[in-house]
Amino acid sequence: MPRAPSEIVEENANKGFKSYAEPSSRLSDQAGVPFYEEFNLDGKPFKGVNVVTMELSFAANFTTEAAAGWSLDSWRQEATTP
Repeated sequence: MPRAPSEIVEENANKGFKSYAEPSSRLSDQAGVPFYEEFNLDGKPFKGVNVVTMELSFAANFTTEAAAGWSLDSWRQEATTP
């Protein structure tokens, strides 16, 4: 005999449901090369240089519970003459 909808709701009302996140990853990168008349890098002065700025960011969750993952953030600047 089919059960009434209210019976199904009542039966499941007190059950705890786990919330799961999907495995995911994220990658972001940026770079720029502006010109500076004067620029200081690590305490060293530079004149008339292009400054290369690079940024990389990566993150990943490997499990549905988001209990295992890995991330990396890296940033770097270099001064080069034109």
